[in-house]
Amino acid sequence: MDPDDWLNAGFEVDDDEPVSNARAERIAAAREAAASYQAKIEEPRWFMAENVQATKPGATRPEFFVLHQLYIDGAFEEVQTRAMALFARERKGGAEDVELMDIALRACLKSGQKVTPEVLELARGYATRPTHPSLAFSASRIFAASPPSLVTPLEPLEAILAALSRHSTLLPYLTWLSKLLVESQPLLHEVLVERTLQGREAEVEKALDGLGLSEQGRRTMEKVLGVGGEVREEEEETVRDVRSL
Repeated sequence: MDPDDWLNAGFEVDDDEPVSNARAERIAAAREAAASYQAKIEEPRWFMAENVQATKPGATRPEFFVLHQLYIDGAFEEVQTRAMALFARERKGGAEDVELMDIALRACLKSGQKVTPEVLELARGYATRPTHPSLAFSASRIFAASPPSLVTPLEPLEAILAALSRHSTLLPYLTWLSKLLVESQPLLHEVLVERTLQGREAEVEKALDGLGLSEQGRRTMEKVLGVGGEVREEEEETVRDVRSL
C-alpha cells in the first residue's frame, strides 16, 4: 500500500445507511412532538390533593405549597401542626428545614396559641443558622410571647440582635428592638429612636454593662446605637431570608 493511501485511509467515512436512517427518524419524531406540544396547565390548588403530596417519600415541594396556601387562607393552627410534624419527620439540616421552622413560628404567632416547649425548642434553633436573620426575628417574637418561666429575660433581645448583626438598618428589626427596650431600658430606647448619643456615652455604656449581653450581642447593640461612631447604612451583604410570603 502506498504510504499516502495508508495515511488517508484513517479519515475515510463509511456510509452506514442504517445508522443514518435511524438518526433521521429520531429527528423527524422530535420535530413532530415539538409541533404538537401543549403547555400543561394545572388546576388551582392541584397540590392540595393527597395523592399529589404522596408521590414520593420525604418532604416534597407540594407539601410546602400546601403550607403556604393554608397560611394565606389563615389556617395558622393547621400550618403550625403540619410544619412541626414535617420538620420532626424529615429533618435534614438544609434550607427546607429553615423554611419549615420559620413558617411554623410565624403561624404560631399569627394563631395566638400558647407557646409550648416544643415551639420554644424550634425557635432556639435560630442560633445554629446565623445566615437566616428572618428566623432569628421570628424567634425573638416567640420568646417575647412565651411564659416568663420558660425563657430567660435576654432571649428575645439576643435573638433580635442576631438578626440585626446581619441587617443593622432594617426597619422591622429596629422597630422590634425598640419595643423590647421601651419599658426595660428607656435610655437605650431613647438613643435608638433619636439615633444620637448627645453626650450620654457614659450612661449608655453603664446601661449596656447592666444588660449582660453576649459579646456578639453587645457589639451589635453598640453598632445600632451608634456607640463609637455614626450609624451608617450597611453595605449589601449575602444573607438568606426564608420568607416567601
